[in-house]
Amino acid sequence: MNRMTIAIGWIIAALVLFSVSCATSKPATELKHPALIKREAAQAAAVGVARPAFDGSPRTRSEDARSIELRQAVARAARGYVGKRALLVGNQKLPFDCSGLARASYLQLGIDLTAIDPIPDENAVTTIYRYVKRNGILYRSGTPTIGDLVFFNDTFDRNSNGQRDDPLTHVAVVEAVEPDGTVVIVHRVTNGILRYRMNLQHPDLIRDPLSKKRINHFLRKAGNGKSSRTTAQLFAGFGTVIRSADAVPNNARVAAR
Repeated sequence: MNRMTIAIGWIIAALVLFSVSCATSKPATELKHPALIKREAAQAAAVGVARPAFDGSPRTRSEDARSIELRQAVARAARGYVGKRALLVGNQKLPFDCSGLARASYLQLGIDLTAIDPIPDENAVTTIYRYVKRNGILYRSGTPTIGDLVFFNDTFDRNSNGQRDDPLTHVAVVEAVEPDGTVVIVHRVTNGILRYRMNLQHPDLIRDPLSKKRINHFLRKAGNGKSSRTTAQLFAGFGTVIRSADAVPNNARVAAR
């Protein structure tokens, strides 16, 4: 075998090796549309969304006559706003939304549910949740009672990412608890300040199968391929700052602002 033959052999081997390496190399990264990048980033962020913690026990709640009277006063205040088109406490006008209704009901007792250091970009429902966590008790188990605050998740797409991953988007005040455990809440919804019902024992039912009585209302309409959801299905937890007559936080009793 002469030198020319050996050289040609090496050239052919090199070409074969080069062609194999090109065939197995990874293709260039595809360019993504900015809208797709933004959507994927939002979805990735949503994975880390922390749900609020409701871990107290209703057994820690005092049922002395004075604390019950205070809770009933909150419920009466909420009831007084049903059908109204504005939220007034004295001569002060509050935002006409769910958090405004909750705050107005407690301001009747001199308790401002937003009297806590603000966090940038935080919604008012989360502010109220933090206030209750600091000054009262948050519950997940058991049944809410008169005057309690009930919190809900995913009632609307707050972060506009098309997913149902939005904690603490709605709050309501408990007006009454019926014998079958159905909780009557007062809250501000699209159609105004109304009463809704919520039964945590039967979250998927709208009416009792036997009596046909309403036990849950729809709180979120169907959309984006997802079904409508009831009050009980979107229930996150509940809480109170009226643990007992002498446990209402002193720093809560502030002038309305």
